[in-house]
Amino acid sequence: MVSYSHFQRMNKRLLDPGTWEEYFESYPLMSAEDKGSWYNYVKGWWRKKDSHPTLYLFYEKMLQDPKCEIRKVMEFLGTNLKEEVLDKTVYNASFVIVKNNPKTNHRNDAKMNHQLSPFMRKGDVYLDWKNQFADAQTKKFNEDYRKHMADTSLSFHMRCKRQPT
Repeated sequence: MVSYSHFQRMNKRLLDPGTWEEYFESYPLMSAEDKGSWYNYVKGWWRKKDSHPTLYLFYEKMLQDPKCEIRKVMEFLGTNLKEEVLDKTVYNASFVIVKNNPKTNHRNDAKMNHQLSPFMRKGDVYLDWKNQFADAQTKKFNEDYRKHMADTSLSFHMRCKRQPT
């Protein structure tokens, strides 16, 4: 939610999100009955795994063990890479390398205002939200999340604190 608010602020193609308080209350996550609900979107795609070959990767796990996650992609695709190619892939897929690549960071896109927020900000997970959410917002978010995600086996990894490399 925090990442998307920064993205929405810097992307001139999207409406201005307003203040954090306005954004928090209007974010589709907070209105699960809405067709634009984050819950409906995520749970809908999660259910697809039962009828379509689907590989789910989580950014948190990619930060913790990128080589393992790339191996999952290789297995899913039925391919194999030599160890040196795998190592090069891990390096080139690292946050710092991708962030500094003008082909992946939208640096030359006139519709992206990098003065407001860079397209790729920090690469950390679950650290910045503590600076953004008020205590009441955290409570509301957690209650809303538990209520709307109780009927799914999908779980997110909420405690990763690894620095990007």
